[in-house]
Amino acid sequence: MGNEVAAAFVSDQQRKLRDIRRRMLDTLGQLSEADVNWRPGAESNSVANLAVHVCGNLTQRYVAQMGGAPDVRDRAAEFSLDVHRTVDQLQWMVDSTFDAVDEILAGFTPERLLETVQLRDRQEPLLHIITHTINHASEHLGQMLYIAKMRLGTAWKSV
Repeated sequence: MGNEVAAAFVSDQQRKLRDIRRRMLDTLGQLSEADVNWRPGAESNSVANLAVHVCGNLTQRYVAQMGGAPDVRDRAAEFSLDVHRTVDQLQWMVDSTFDAVDEILAGFTPERLLETVQLRDRQEPLLHIITHTINHASEHLGQMLYIAKMRLGTAWKSV
């Protein structure tokens, strides 16, 4: 992969992550503590679960797998019915996670895109992990937006 194309790819992914972060924070800023912890149904996730899950995924993939930090993720706990957070806690979590991801990507060299790491039961190139995590975060952002619109009705402001 040419260095110029690779650098443009990483820059584009950073832009997408900044947009996801902005939209998550804007959404959280419109919700109350009751709203972020509300579940549409017994088998559904709350906005809090979704934010914790996205942050857990990004931290595992970028900080641990790409950055070399220990992987301390407890994925099952991210979906626990016991997950209850304040809006401030969630906003701090989103900010600190996305800051860490941005720091990893800022020091990313184009050659690393084809480097492979262990992802569950297989080796995956970092290129795949970057695109997959951004798609994953976008999907969960959509769920957060949907819940926020359900909770706020006409008071919802598009982010």
